[in-house]
Amino acid sequence: QKPRKAVPIYIEALDDIFATTTDNPSPFIIPLMKMDIQGFECWALHGMHRRVLQHVQVIETEAAPPFLEAQGCSVTEMQRRLATLGNFTITMDAGMEIVAKKG
Repeated sequence: QKPRKAVPIYIEALDDIFATTTDNPSPFIIPLMKMDIQGFECWALHGMHRRVLQHVQVIETEAAPPFLEAQGCSVTEMQRRLATLGNFTITMDAGMEIVAKKG
């Protein structure tokens, strides 16, 4: 098998992408944020904990223990991080689908 060529990627926190500026001062609403990022959910939650989550109404994600553990996280830690984000009600079904609803 041929070795893969490294490709640089650009990473930016969602808080920085959706930042309120003088050019865009009005608040925005994100009705649903769906995450399926193969274990990187804890990292994503870390990158959007400041401003973005003030505007998110519902977060849906799956909790796949092997993928989370490969990134140094766990289902319990992901639930803990969601719980610290604010006024979200968190549920998890038998299929490991997590839903966090504001309010």
